[in-house]
Amino acid sequence: MTNATSDGGPDPAARFRHLPEPVDLRDVVATVEVEAAPDPDGGRDANADWMLRHA
Repeated sequence: MTNATSDGGPDPAARFRHLPEPVDLRDVVATVEVEAAPDPDGGRDANADWMLRHA
């Protein structure tokens, strides 16, 4: 198997024949503390509101 096409040009698929180096999981895990997301319903019970409107 060669890295050239039949016309002598470079084989475009050659760069996909080898996997990249593995990445250490410690490098991809967020190390910054996160805050809780705000409540999108603002403390309301959306299901109860819907039930009261459509009862």
